[in-house]
Amino acid sequence: MKKGQVTLFIIIGIIILVVFFFLFYITQRLTPGEQEMEQLTVAKSKLRSAPLRYYVESCIQKSFEEGLNMISLQGGRIFMEQPYSTLPCSADGQNSCTPASKGGSVKKIIGNKEYHVNYLITKNPNIFPQHQYPREPCVKNFSWPYCNFTYDKDAAVEPRLGWNYLPPLKASKGSIEAQLENYVAKKTNDCIDFGEITNITGIPYRIGEGDAEVDIVFTAQDTRIIVDLPLQITGAGMQTTSDVEHFELLTKMKYEYLHTFIFNLINEEIADLNFSISEDYTELDSYRQGYSLTIEKDTEARTGDDMIIISDDNIQIDGKPLKFQFVREDVPPVLNYVTDGSAPGYDAIWQFPPDPSVQTMTKTIRPGAVDMNEDEPNFIFSYRGWGRDYFEMFVAGQLKRWNPGQNEGWQFNPSNGRGSIVVNRTRDTNPPKHNFTIRVSDGQLFDQQTVRLFVVNIPGMPGAPTVPPAPAAPPASGFPSLPPPPPAPTTGSS
Repeated sequence: MKKGQVTLFIIIGIIILVVFFFLFYITQRLTPGEQEMEQLTVAKSKLRSAPLRYYVESCIQKSFEEGLNMISLQGGRIFMEQPYSTLPCSADGQNSCTPASKGGSVKKIIGNKEYHVNYLITKNPNIFPQHQYPREPCVKNFSWPYCNFTYDKDAAVEPRLGWNYLPPLKASKGSIEAQLENYVAKKTNDCIDFGEITNITGIPYRIGEGDAEVDIVFTAQDTRIIVDLPLQITGAGMQTTSDVEHFELLTKMKYEYLHTFIFNLINEEIADLNFSISEDYTELDSYRQGYSLTIEKDTEARTGDDMIIISDDNIQIDGKPLKFQFVREDVPPVLNYVTDGSAPGYDAIWQFPPDPSVQTMTKTIRPGAVDMNEDEPNFIFSYRGWGRDYFEMFVAGQLKRWNPGQNEGWQFNPSNGRGSIVVNRTRDTNPPKHNFTIRVSDGQLFDQQTVRLFVVNIPGMPGAPTVPPAPAAPPASGFPSLPPPPPAPTTGSS
């Protein structure tokens, strides 16, 4: 036991001894009925003594800070297998609080304590079903919301790319308020030990407490912890006296603001593919300029999932900023599918010029991709060459680029995601299409497209798709050209 606690207990004992001798004195001068009333009055005043209140309030404060720290480090939840939990769900397994594909939480050791950090962002299974992804939804279903990565960056995409599992702050059984109220009530009862005070001081009273009732109120400006604690005191020559002591602690912790900020942060993350959760958070409307919040990201190498850690310097526990952390499930990158819209059934049509002296044509592909989790996308190109029917139709000697040598065929620069292909003119009037694959990957997750290419060797040949004409150049003046004047009327002969 700490020296300060022993001193506190001694002070409490002295006060109670003084009260005891005072009671002994007045009991010699009062009737039994008057003695009972006087004992009740004195007992209640004793229970409200400053040292005793300080002792109880210290337990309440300690219980609240421990609970707030734990629930914040675990993403807003105290799981059913942990002490003082009210949740009907667990940290992991089929009964986990968050149905993430890799489980409900990630274990993290901080100091000498183990925490279960909850998934608060998971991918939307309606967008990324396991049986479909990573196929080519843009080729088969252009209603897919991220097809070709075309959306207004200033507007949210629907449906959302992920789900927000942040528990509500108030007004439900699973809210952070409700979980903390139960934690503080049970932890405070365990912390208070009036029997220890009695043993140290030797006072002739026995003090016991009932189940604490706790009400925690988060506001935009502060946090209130309200506790009603039933107490009983029993002494020699008097009946047990009961009373409910009321305690109210006020702290300047703006936890409601922190929760609102995190809720908006997650919603922006799952709606805007270009939003960087660790860099763009200061642009949110709910971010207060000058308010000391920092966000860091720690990526788990095995799964690619990110642990998001938010530090709030404005809320201090044991002299350190409060940290709220959660896990974000990794999602596949989104590839900007190659298509020029020239003809149905093809993604691109390349046409040689009419000049027969042009025998080689080089095309460059610069696909775009975005990764919602700010990971660096990795492009991979593969080229299947001419189709099988073409090989059977012509002798291999005419396929000069069948096995491309250095600087021939596909060329890929991984630094800028650019690929180029060398196409050779042939005499074939109806060649099959080329097939080449573009894949963008993030660890084990990827998006890919098999580009369906038709090469027109001879313009106007039968069966070749028609390449749409290039748009007309604007007039030099910058104004639309006027229609030609109507023809002059003809004059008949007389």
